[in-house]
Amino acid sequence: MENYIISIRKAINDNNLYTALFTILNFSDICASLDAQDGKSNRTRYAKWYEDYINQIYLKHISGKDCYILRCALLHQGVDDVSDNEKRDVLEKICFREKGSHLLSIRNHNFHGKVIPNFILINVKEFAEDMCKAVEKWQKVNNNNQKTNKLFKISNDSISYGGIMMN
Repeated sequence: MENYIISIRKAINDNNLYTALFTILNFSDICASLDAQDGKSNRTRYAKWYEDYINQIYLKHISGKDCYILRCALLHQGVDDVSDNEKRDVLEKICFREKGSHLLSIRNHNFHGKVIPNFILINVKEFAEDMCKAVEKWQKVNNNNQKTNKLFKISNDSISYGGIMMN
């Protein structure tokens, strides 16, 4: 997981926020699958991992269930509007920002007679860093999890596969 965290922090520093966001939304899946007996993640395991390890301030704004719905919407449809997903908890839209407000929630608001959907403003850099910290917290609890050694790695060395050496 350390390589993944390093990559995320580099993406944040390089202002490559789409890469950082799309990758951190997968952290809960990866860690939950490593915790599971069968090695698989699902909606319930994703939400539980998120709620167990993310800074508790987030849970006032975005539940594990809503984070999973967001993950699916962003990764599968490229949208941040989850209002048509019946499995969501509260949120209808998550607005990501490069700078400015973080964890600003608007719920059940009426503005000049117009109902504003339930949404939250999230600073991508802060959210990405907090997800990295959640993984580091998880790593401390699971420091003997041998499954992390089997995670995908990009090699910079020669690779031997099937008895054939490749450079």
